Amino acid sequence: MVKELYIARHGETVENVAKIVQGNLDGTLSPHGIRQAQELGMDLKDEGIEFILCGDLGRQKQTAAEIRKYVPVPIEYTLLLRERGGGDLEGKTYQNLGIVEEADFERYCKEGVGIFKSVEQLESVNQRAQHVVGRVLKLPQRKIITVGSGWINSCMVNILLGEPFVYHHQENGTVHYFKFDDRGKPIIHELDKKNF
Repeated sequence: MVKELYIARHGETVENVAKIVQGNLDGTLSPHGIRQAQELGMDLKDEGIEFILCGDLGRQKQTAAEIRKYVPVPIEYTLLLRERGGGDLEGKTYQNLGIVEEADFERYCKEGVGIFKSVEQLESVNQRAQHVVGRVLKLPQRKIITVGSGWINSCMVNILLGEPFVYHHQENGTVHYFKFDDRGKPIIHELDKKNF
């Protein structure tokens, strides 16, 4: 039974810097994002991680590849860990869409509003997160890292904490850390953790 779970967010991407809506686009790690992934791998190398479950988007795979240089364990890729789909917004800049990130974030959480109407429904993201959490908690390995993105990771945290939807911000190249008791209940959690 899993005892510790590290929910990692991919490193910074070129698209993050350019403020491009990525959603299910692959994205490419920036030089800083590569360093973030390498630093995360270095930080995790002595944690005893036994398995990596990674999203199938390019930015997630790139991050996992850097982590595996320091944590050379088996890896599996899954589309379940993809970021929330951005619909018609994908590939467009915030500026071109007239989005001011902080001001429009609340609308992005709401569904079917204005330019956000084609964005993947939160229920869909939450269902994927439930599948991932269920699978991870049944794996035989005791220490696992998942490599995903902001929205899917936040939904996983909601599920593990048994809370309604609350968006938990996560910096690039950090983890949400959980330790479980023998019944699979979280007894320790640290969000947006960098150092171990």
